[in-house]
Amino acid sequence: MPGGQYDRYERKPISDESDTQGIISVSYKVVSNDRFTINDLGIKAGYFATENMTIGFEYFYLFDESVTFTPAEGEPGAAIRFDYYSANVSYFISRSFVLTSLGLNMGFGQMNFTATRGTPILDDMTGDWVTVIEPMANVYVQMFDYFFLNLTAGYRIVNGVEEYNDLENSDMSGFSSSIGLSYMF
Repeated sequence: MPGGQYDRYERKPISDESDTQGIISVSYKVVSNDRFTINDLGIKAGYFATENMTIGFEYFYLFDESVTFTPAEGEPGAAIRFDYYSANVSYFISRSFVLTSLGLNMGFGQMNFTATRGTPILDDMTGDWVTVIEPMANVYVQMFDYFFLNLTAGYRIVNGVEEYNDLENSDMSGFSSSIGLSYMF
């Protein structure tokens, strides 16, 4: 067979690469509920603790003014600033050209707010500390040798939203989907 076991035009299946040690991903995530559509940017990193399981962390940041509220009666509108850190565990069900995994994120985040007119000074310096839990399903489609398109679907649960007038836990929670680029090394 010319070129050995794999022809130069074929991709080597991931399951044959036993030296894969970790994964780094950058993602754009959308979380939707009855009131808001939340846009997050984030990064995820993990290492393969076993052949099929990764353990790592994730950080996401709400980068726009998609969650707005009125702090108190008669005050101008404000926009939530929200970021969170979480531990991540994923179990890979299949490992070939298309990888699938089930995962769970558990962590904490902080919410504060700023005026919606783009004022960079935060009006609420202490913020609310919240907990975040997010079960998810991932699909990784191999694009190049070590690069993958990452598609994720899940449900984000946020608990601890108390300080803000007219906002509840359900306003930050909801179905999530993301698209990203992953590098496995």
